[in-house]
Amino acid sequence: MPTVLRQGGFAFRVLTLDHDPPHVHAAGCDGVVLVNIDSGTVRRVDGKVKQADISRARSIVAEHRALFATAWYQTRKQVTR
Repeated sequence: MPTVLRQGGFAFRVLTLDHDPPHVHAAGCDGVVLVNIDSGTVRRVDGKVKQADISRARSIVAEHRALFATAWYQTRKQVTR
């Protein structure tokens, strides 16, 4: 589970054998927020993550969308080789 970015109290990770649609796992001290890369919608929240932290995770995903999309597809490409 490579960490793609650390920002705003989160470690943004892409899981190697994860399912579609493309998304990142934003792991913070209070839990994990799964955010779709393309739309920025929240797929799931695990733990007691505050709404302000969820909003911050979504903003960071939007700001770094290209980085996360590249990481998602590169990680998937490595697995299918």
